[in-house]
Amino acid sequence: MTRFVFLAFVLTATAAGAQPTAGDYVVATGLGTTQLFAYSPTGQVVWTFGGLMPGIDSVTMAPNNRDLIATTSSTAGDFLVTITPSGSVSTLTQLPAVGARMIAWRDGSYRIPFATSFTVQILTIDASGRVATIVPVPAIPTNGHDRHVIAEDVTSGDTLVVTHNQNQQGNALYRLNDSGTSRRVSTLLPGDQWPDDAIGDARTGGLVYSAHEQLFWVDPISAASSILFNDPYPQTWLPGISYDRQADAWVCVRFAPGNPAWLFRVDRTRRVSSLTSNVPDYATDVEVYGRRHVSATTAPQPGATFPLHFSELKHPGALYVAAASFATRPGLATIAGIVDLATDDLLRGSLSGAPLFAGFAGRLDQTGSAVGTITIPQAVPRGTRFFVSFVTIGSGRILSVANTAGFTIR
Repeated sequence: MTRFVFLAFVLTATAAGAQPTAGDYVVATGLGTTQLFAYSPTGQVVWTFGGLMPGIDSVTMAPNNRDLIATTSSTAGDFLVTITPSGSVSTLTQLPAVGARMIAWRDGSYRIPFATSFTVQILTIDASGRVATIVPVPAIPTNGHDRHVIAEDVTSGDTLVVTHNQNQQGNALYRLNDSGTSRRVSTLLPGDQWPDDAIGDARTGGLVYSAHEQLFWVDPISAASSILFNDPYPQTWLPGISYDRQADAWVCVRFAPGNPAWLFRVDRTRRVSSLTSNVPDYATDVEVYGRRHVSATTAPQPGATFPLHFSELKHPGALYVAAASFATRPGLATIAGIVDLATDDLLRGSLSGAPLFAGFAGRLDQTGSAVGTITIPQAVPRGTRFFVSFVTIGSGRILSVANTAGFTIR
């Protein structure tokens, strides 16, 4: 019954304005008749979406790098939905609860942390919408609240969970591997308020996370940290963080009761660029449209062919060259930015035209997409991690550099 009630809400969903384009910032809000706003990099509203009442809790790019995936709460329940740029909505699944954050996982699934009265759980939903696993993590205390944020450790592929510790007035970082084993990394992270969002950083291997009015960079191994941004307004929240590769900066949205809302960027030198204060109240998340350049819908396995989807919406029809590596650092400098891959034997092999790497060079179609495959040798050990990125080329120069994606052989 709840599904039919939810579909009635979907029938009223509407989209207005031109469709979002690559590099736009999609801001979600938890209240109001409009739940998604796409802003150009100069801060102008170019697209809106509404109809999912009362609002959207989190938003991310789908594996096709064109649709949006959102968690939404309604009187009918909590749902994971797909929203197309034209405004159509389809339900992937009903959720037992909506956590503070959702992330798209490397195999096309989605992970959402939420808390019961006894423990934190990690909900995994596969690309078809099937609830694949609910992993209880008893090592992570709930501390009487459900505010937990989740990110991927880009280097290792582990799940990172930041949770608030009310007793110690701070936040703690936990690491969860794919076998379900969890361990605490830090006794206490900086930030004495609830965590709001987190994202892994391929360039440094670090974790960028927000706790109310502060933005931090954290080493996910030692938990050493530094402040990237400190909001001058007290009692504000930074509920959404995403990474803008072209600007090499984190785009953040601020929710500030009684103060102006704000969309802004913070780069690696801690320079802040204001985009607009024309942001809806109760903003809940932000995503850079079209940033999921490399994706998969399965996990790589020994002796199998692993398909990859390459997408660069800004340059349909352009030439592209993809590469793989066993590491992301120190990276390869180009005129269009740093390719977050290391120079090693895997990189050289993937660029050599070896038959193991099919579709690693060619031309994107008119939607900006291409398909590549890697044939994984049977002898490669399970647990091996590798990384893939690509560049687009036009007029004899590199036009763009893709965000690097990491994959672990299972």
